[in-house]
Amino acid sequence: MKKVEHFKAIIGEMIDTFERKNADYGSSVFELGPVGAVISLHHKLKRVMTISSHEIRVTSESLRDTLLDAANYAIIALMALEIADGEETESDDTIEVVLEDDEETSPMTREERIDSALDELFRTDQA
Repeated sequence: MKKVEHFKAIIGEMIDTFERKNADYGSSVFELGPVGAVISLHHKLKRVMTISSHEIRVTSESLRDTLLDAANYAIIALMALEIADGEETESDDTIEVVLEDDEETSPMTREERIDSALDELFRTDQA
């Protein structure tokens, strides 16, 4: 698998995890703003250190799962920082795309959301 495809697959898993945990826990991780997300990230990174040093055996969560959670908490911290800076986040998870041809809107598929986010992230024409 090519690196970009592999990256997209992992991002897809992160989105699935975020959606699942958001359904289970709601938006509680955002209640303390960026600091709360960073504290959660810190806990996950401490768990990575514990698991990788073999100090204890954690059977409930693999190293891979912990790293995926840590990556999600890093993104959540960025989201919380942007919200704190006054940038709005839509409450609905559906992303609407305006089609330039006919000005209609249609929800993006999960794959399209990932592709769009990665295209934006890796765009080479940034100033």
